[in-house]
This record gives sequence, structure tokens and C-alpha cells, in this order.
Amino acid sequence: MENKFRWLARLFIVIIFVFCPFLSFLLSTLLLIKGIDLKFNILIGALCWGLYGYLFIPEVTMDITRHYEMYDSLLGLLTFDDFLFWTTLSDKPDYVMYYIFWIFGKIGFTSQIIGFFSAFIMYFMLYYLAYDISEIFNFKNSSIHSISYPLIFFLALTSPYWFSGIRQCNAIFLFIIALMSYYKGSYKNTVVFLLGSVFLHFSIYPFVILFLCAIFFSNLWINVFAFVLIGSSFFFYQLLHALSEVFLTVGGIGEVLSMKIDAYIFSGDGDDAIFVGPALRWYLSWILFFVSIPICYYINIKKSRLKSRFLVIHYFYILLLSYMIFTLSGSLQLFSRTLDLMKYLFFFYVSYLIFQIGVGQKMKKMLIGLLVVVSVGGIYSLFIGNEGKTFYPELLYMNLVDILETSVPRTMYWKV
Repeated sequence: MENKFRWLARLFIVIIFVFCPFLSFLLSTLLLIKGIDLKFNILIGALCWGLYGYLFIPEVTMDITRHYEMYDSLLGLLTFDDFLFWTTLSDKPDYVMYYIFWIFGKIGFTSQIIGFFSAFIMYFMLYYLAYDISEIFNFKNSSIHSISYPLIFFLALTSPYWFSGIRQCNAIFLFIIALMSYYKGSYKNTVVFLLGSVFLHFSIYPFVILFLCAIFFSNLWINVFAFVLIGSSFFFYQLLHALSEVFLTVGGIGEVLSMKIDAYIFSGDGDDAIFVGPALRWYLSWILFFVSIPICYYINIKKSRLKSRFLVIHYFYILLLSYMIFTLSGSLQLFSRTLDLMKYLFFFYVSYLIFQIGVGQKMKKMLIGLLVVVSVGGIYSLFIGNEGKTFYPELLYMNLVDILETSVPRTMYWKV
């Protein structure tokens, strides 16, 4: 009987989704808060965010606009042989992604399908990560389900249009899910998600190296490596230049990494977009970085009480903070991308401190208060930046068919 009722409730939400997706988003959010049919309502929520991506109104310089242009140019390739010939002439390495674009184009979708899938995948992983953490800790003493806490925190610190970068955001979430899989003892999933994150975006390579060090290094060598990273910050440019030369001699993927280092560090190509979203959210993320240092020190004192798998996460967090100090000395672009990872991992890290290690009531209230302040500030950021410009207003009341038939003309794109 209960199973039958669940399927009837799902059918009802699907019908609402067809007639008014935004209303189904509100309903699924309410059910998530109440802890009802979590996995299904996570899917509905992610689909609704996908529709936001479908009618997304980008700023003219966003990465996604270049993907739109590439998508439209691929529509002229009539056969697979044409596509293969195009790959021999293109200097772009993202052949798999462009092949997917070409397939969608042959089906008949417009370039807006890129926004849909980018937003859907990113928000699905964000919701899944919040679900995963809520399952790990199972927060008690609340009238609302535990998924609400990490979900509110993550959404508050996530610019709605972060998905427009397409690969980096999804790579970061895949990497965090890999860490959570390791903590739960699911080592096969850990490997799969780690490989997926690395193949998706080159910026994940340093994180994977740090994570492997956290697994295989002893406490002594973790501390030595951390001090070496911090001390190396005085030689940031010299070290990166030497590393670029080494990669260049390797060839293949090494040559690609060398080009990326030159582009982001020495050419300044990434300096124009070191952070996505309003400045308030950027400062809130900085607060988490500074607070992480004493928290990390405190947990290190208590490391004898840590479970072995969380000890690896703790070692990784030490190395991550050290790496952030290293990058801060020379590249806000690299620091910003690392901050994007740290701010999501922070919630898991602090939750473990509060609910597993245990702290005094005063510190517990301070840490929970910090999470609340950051969440409220992040939500407030939605109303003070340019994020409202990306939203297609009619999405609030349009039905699914009208949404899919609506095109967003280039004339609607905005400038900062």
C-alpha cells in the first residue's frame, strides 16, 4: 500500500512538472525538507534546474556562449565522416564533448540543450552530495530532514550560473563524491569518480596527487609535505615555470598541461574571471578558508580519535590548505578554483568535528553559527549580483512544452 501511494505521489509530481515545472520544483523542495522520497525529488529538483539552464541568459563572455557557437557550427557537418574530417582540422582537444554536441544537433536540439544538461548534471551532483552527507551523519533533533542542512549551505555558496563553465564545476563535485566514497569504504567508486574528475578538467590533477599523498604518506611526511608547499610559495613562478618545461619535454598530455600552465599563470588568461558570483559570496568563502586553519589544527590534536578513513580526509585537508597558501602567492585563478573545492568540503569536515569527534557546547554553537551566517549571506548574494539577469522570468509559469519551444536570442545576452 505504501509503495502504491509513493508511485501515485510521483505521478502527481510528474504531471505538475509537465504543466508548471516551477511549481513542481517548490513541491519537490518541500518534500526534500520533510525527507519524503528523497532520490526521486532530487531528480525532479535537478531537472528543474536543468530547465533554468535551458533558458539561461548568459553574459556575453561566459564560456557557455563559445560552446553555443561551436554547437551551431557543428550543425553543418552532415555525416560522421564530415565530423571526423573536422576533428583533423580542429585544434580543440574536446572531441568527445563535441561529438555529443553533434549527436544532439542531428537529433534536432538547439544549442540550448547544452545549458540544460550542464545545469542538470551539476545540480544533480550537488543534491546528491548533500544527500550523501546527510546519510553519513544523520543529524538529529530537528523537525526537518538532515539533507536540508548541507543542501542550503551548498546552494548558498553556489552561484546559479556556475554550471556555465560546464566542466570545472562538475569535475569538482565528482572529486568530492570520490572523497565521500572513500570515506564510506567504496573504493571502486572512489577510483571511478577520481578518473572521471581528472578526465573532465585538468585542474583536478593537483587535488588527486594530494589525495594519493594523504592515502600513502604517514603523519610525519604529511607535515613535511605541507611545510614544503607553504615554503615553496616564495618560489611559485620559478617552480611552475620549471614544471611547465618538464611537461613540455614529456609530450602528449604533458604538452597540454604545459600549455595550460602557461595560459593561466604566465599569460594571465584566467585573471578576468577568478571567481563566479557576487563579491559577498567570495568573501564568505575566504572566511571559511581562514577558519579552516585553526579547525584543522584542533582536529590534528585529536587525530588519535579519528577513524582511519577520515584520517585520510583530514590529511588531504591539511595538504589542500597548504596548496591554497602556495597558489595564493602567485595565482588568484588557481586559488579561486581550489577555494571552490574547499568550501564544499568544509561542511563535511566541520560536521565530522561536531558530531563524531565532539566539541564543547560553546565551540559547537560557534561553528553552527558560522554555517548559518555563511548560508544566510550566500542566499543574500543572490539578490545583489548579476545572477538575476541570467533568469528567464517566464520560466516561473510556463509549461514544459512552451519552455522547450522557447529560444533565447543572442540579443538577450547581457554585459557586465
